[in-house]
Amino acid sequence: IGVTNSNRYLHHNGLPLVSLWGYTVRDEATVDQLEEMIEFFTNNPNPKYRAAVKLGVRSNWYNFSTDWMNAFKKVDVISPWFSGNTDYDKGQNWCDETGLDYLPVVHPGFSWYNLTKNYQPDHSSGELNRAPRDKGNFIWSEVTDVVSKNVKSVYIAMFDEVDEGTAMFKLAENAAMNPREGDWVTLDIDGYELPSDWYLRIASLAANVVRGYEDNKSSLDNLPSPPEGVMTIRISDEANNNDQGAMEFIFPDFPNEIALEISIDGGSTFAYSTPDNVGTFTISGLSEGNYKVFVRHSNASAMVDMGDVYIGNVVKRKAEQASQPYPEDKATDIRLTTTLGWTADEEVVSHYIYFGTTESPEFIKYQRSPSFSPDELEPNTTYYWRIDEENGSGVTQGLLWSYTTGSEGRPADVVVLDYCDEVSDWHSSNNMTIDSDDKKEGFASLSCVGAETNKFTKKFETPVNSYCDQSSYLDLWIYVSDVSAFSGGGQIEISSSGKNDQDELNWSVKTLNLSNGWNKVHLAIADAGKMGEPDLSAINFFRFYQFVSSEIVIKIDYIYFEELAMIPYAEPTNLIAVGVEASVVLDWDDNTGSDIIGYNVYRSLESGKGYSKVNNEPVSASTFTDTDITNGQTYYYIVKAINSSQKESDGSNEEVVSLTTSIDPVDQLHEVKLYPNPASSESTLRFSLKQSSYVSVSIFDLSGRELHHFIDKQQWMLGEHTLMLPLNGFEKGTYIVNIKVDNKLITEVLVIK
Repeated sequence: IGVTNSNRYLHHNGLPLVSLWGYTVRDEATVDQLEEMIEFFTNNPNPKYRAAVKLGVRSNWYNFSTDWMNAFKKVDVISPWFSGNTDYDKGQNWCDETGLDYLPVVHPGFSWYNLTKNYQPDHSSGELNRAPRDKGNFIWSEVTDVVSKNVKSVYIAMFDEVDEGTAMFKLAENAAMNPREGDWVTLDIDGYELPSDWYLRIASLAANVVRGYEDNKSSLDNLPSPPEGVMTIRISDEANNNDQGAMEFIFPDFPNEIALEISIDGGSTFAYSTPDNVGTFTISGLSEGNYKVFVRHSNASAMVDMGDVYIGNVVKRKAEQASQPYPEDKATDIRLTTTLGWTADEEVVSHYIYFGTTESPEFIKYQRSPSFSPDELEPNTTYYWRIDEENGSGVTQGLLWSYTTGSEGRPADVVVLDYCDEVSDWHSSNNMTIDSDDKKEGFASLSCVGAETNKFTKKFETPVNSYCDQSSYLDLWIYVSDVSAFSGGGQIEISSSGKNDQDELNWSVKTLNLSNGWNKVHLAIADAGKMGEPDLSAINFFRFYQFVSSEIVIKIDYIYFEELAMIPYAEPTNLIAVGVEASVVLDWDDNTGSDIIGYNVYRSLESGKGYSKVNNEPVSASTFTDTDITNGQTYYYIVKAINSSQKESDGSNEEVVSLTTSIDPVDQLHEVKLYPNPASSESTLRFSLKQSSYVSVSIFDLSGRELHHFIDKQQWMLGEHTLMLPLNGFEKGTYIVNIKVDNKLITEVLVIK
């Protein structure tokens, strides 16, 4: 696509620059892999793939083995991670001697306060201003340090890394410019009033110093004036329901110019003018909306597009409590895959979700949409939940709601593909939302508004076994606001390839004879068009597209299969896998299906795909030991139940096991036996010691939780020994017995029946 041909792409020594990171940092990244990557980019027979190579390495990279150091010599640039914890002299000298370029790292400050998968109010990731920026003196002390080593280039980390607090693009000057949710490091947090582009100016100054255009500065405190900047626009107020919005322009004194002209209507008119030496200009009295800002000098020079500026409308009051919960408060017999929903006040910006099995539910996540799907729930269990609502004026604590699930299992006559109760993982080329007011089942329907062709698409992370054959049907509800706007073709598609047009079944929308309003659609599998070899036991993709001539509303709800070829039954649950020496032990809960004859165990080297069956005959018990494995490899496991008709259930939860290299043999311990095994009330451990040793014996469950010490660091003499292991009080299942002799460890699998 020609990306590297752009003058915006970084080049080095006449070639596009490729940055490799992770070698010497991650154990799985080997020196042989690095050599192969370097060879690909530096000696590729096809010139279009040749590139200069920058290698990010650990801070102590210069202490690595000869193999690594020889590989380093083949790249163009070495960049040690991170700043302040590497020997700049040693690094620069080695690169100078080897003929490589040295790229040390500096950074403007640091904060892990918001470094979490989902923003959480307890801020467990550390203090907010962990490494204060101090007006730029923090980064400048690092710049000064590396410049004194005669470096030729410097890597400033990072331009846009907000999650670690190292971002240096235009930043919030003060709390008034912050997002309404959360806490953030602003430019004035250390007591200085700074422009938003301050760190871009510092980067410019650093570049001039490194290039020798300016003398180095020991500190930024004594600069006669800040580094020169460019025009900045900031929102100084919002609409507040009364046309009070305002935007402020901040700019330097442009030489040889008299005035600036400003347009906020896309360049149609330049209604505002200001002398260019005043440094600031404010346009006030603006209503809510998006303004396309252009600026030009008054001498009729070319317009400069400053981008869009959005003036929001914030009513300064706290949001009302969430209301109208779904399921209703204290509802019973609720399905195990229910989506939670609620009605939010119009002034709500975001929601804090609390959920659990006690009347003090745990905080789960922070999000913007008013619906949430818990993981599959336990049957006949009461769950409690609460929604706290937040806007710029604070957080409003919600009421405590509850509901109780029904019995385990699913309807015997249908398999649900999607309830359409939330937008997660759904995509549309139109404006897509959930509609909790107009629906046919559950909490909501999915709704899209627009004239784009792609209406609804979803790729399912876990494939769905439809239990269908050619006599079965796919059903769903479809709402259309104006079918006369349909123009050209459209299809409903399902596939087992994770994409359209491959291993796909499809139905033409034209043949459905849809009318305005809601339509119940009943699609025969036998009538579907077919591409490739779709697997009805592993459906993982849905798409609905339709060409339209104008903007219309289309909704879908409750997509499911019916008139199944077989009655589905529950998959095995609570699979646990534990790696022990030269084997993996798996354990799961019994499946209660009446015609279950056993289980099949599947293993893969990749998560979620590529499974192959491990066992030859169905496993009759709910435990299995896999010995056909290789130490040092990572394996992924699932288990499926199988019935008398040789039909399998869906897969269980996936478990991953990473096996380390074999445990060193315990020289002083031999002839280890554990009998009887399986055992009921007690088992005997017999072993021999070649020398006097300290012995510990413990038992663990398959989750790794230590349950009991039989003996702890007792000194035993050389010779043969037996130890009785009382098992009364332990549940039936599979356990791991650890035998530790001095500092060596071996493990044995014990089954309690």
